[in-house]
Amino acid sequence: MSTASCYNLWVTEHHTKLKKKYFEAMAAIPKWGEPIDSQVREYCNGLRNCHGVRANYEWCFECERYFGTNGLEVQRKRWMLLMPKDH
Repeated sequence: MSTASCYNLWVTEHHTKLKKKYFEAMAAIPKWGEPIDSQVREYCNGLRNCHGVRANYEWCFECERYFGTNGLEVQRKRWMLLMPKDH
């Protein structure tokens, strides 16, 4: 099995475990009645959505797609050297 296949398998299994853990945690939230229940649900859904945004943000620096091998340095220093327009 290739390294990429092993990684994809690991990611799939990890995502499945996290999803199961999330839904178990959501089911364990106490019930207080409306409107509190819907507000708590909305808050938890917001946390879930923020996690995805944060993961994407981190990935942009960790992969070499946007900043080459300097991604973590760009993230840490919050600056980068731009190429001239004619390059």
